[in-house]
Amino acid sequence: MCWRKVGVLALLAMAMALVHAHEADEFDVAETQEAAPPTPSRTVPARDFTMLAKQFIPFQNPDYFVTEACSWGFGIVFVLLFFVGKSQNRKIADKWVEEAEPVLRTQFSYTGSSVENGMGLIEESRSNFKYFCTGRRFLTRFVADLELKSRHDLISRIYRIVVPTSDFLTIDVGLHGEEVDPFIFGICKKLGFTALSKVFPELIETAKQVPVKEVPESMWVSTDCTEIPKAALTHSIQASLNELEDFLEYIVITDMNKQLIIGMPRTQNHVLRVRFKLQAGSKKLDVPKALQLVFDLVDGVGTTIKLSPNAKHSAIKRRVKIKQAAEALASAHKDKTSRRLAELNEKKQKEYESLSYEEQQKVDAKNEKRATRKRFNRKK
Repeated sequence: MCWRKVGVLALLAMAMALVHAHEADEFDVAETQEAAPPTPSRTVPARDFTMLAKQFIPFQNPDYFVTEACSWGFGIVFVLLFFVGKSQNRKIADKWVEEAEPVLRTQFSYTGSSVENGMGLIEESRSNFKYFCTGRRFLTRFVADLELKSRHDLISRIYRIVVPTSDFLTIDVGLHGEEVDPFIFGICKKLGFTALSKVFPELIETAKQVPVKEVPESMWVSTDCTEIPKAALTHSIQASLNELEDFLEYIVITDMNKQLIIGMPRTQNHVLRVRFKLQAGSKKLDVPKALQLVFDLVDGVGTTIKLSPNAKHSAIKRRVKIKQAAEALASAHKDKTSRRLAELNEKKQKEYESLSYEEQQKVDAKNEKRATRKRFNRKK
């Protein structure tokens, strides 16, 4: 990289020297031309190439020296930073795969690179990477999403000086609906609950916050059934929460997921999502321990986190009411749209009847042309 910088600076210096040398030659020629006889007007100027080259070489006008120097400097830094930042993000992603893949291979039948012609780590963008797994009990799909800083973008780097951000690992697990009881359970940092409730609105629409002593003081618990925290927070999960407190952003288990998750079907309502920071201060996330927490939660959802018959009946009844209310709202919206269309059609009919016979003929001809064009486009 240093040799490239030296090469660019050397080329600029040579260009500057060439231009100044040509300028000196022009002054010498001008002095000799005062004593020389006038040349014919049709002769071609001998300095056309020099004048053309000067137009493409920066720093010609001293008044714009600072502006041009800053523009060139910004462009060079932007290009260099693009390749450096891209390489840094790729190294972080490869390092994560190196730590996570041995654990994932022991847990799943198929991982991103274990099958023939496997895709491995998928680069969605310069700062986003995904890794897919499947073939384990209690789940349908496992999606690991690495959301890294935009290190390749100079403007984003400047913005992060004012608003610091972190690298995140988000793990989405699609759960088997027939093996999971209907409940909502969330653990998150107190400062991040409002933002999380926008992603999973059921945390405030259906669930509510409950006091739980088994989680760290920096976290809140939200659920729609008071039986769940006691069943979910086993000793191993409590130990993992305390150990990963600085890195863990939130845990959400829900059977009412409404958002689209890449790599999962739209019908995937039973979802487990866990989100970590990759680094907290000088400490880095222990990837195997973070993955083990996810697997403990998956196994707990499939085996120990179960509702009592009464609680399960109440949860199912509550969800039926929510579904009926949503259907009624959608039906009302559809009826409202139909009413508006009927009113518009009635208004157009009245306007048509108020026209003269000649104007009605013109409108009919225009409508006929439009209908013919639509039929022709359908045939295509």
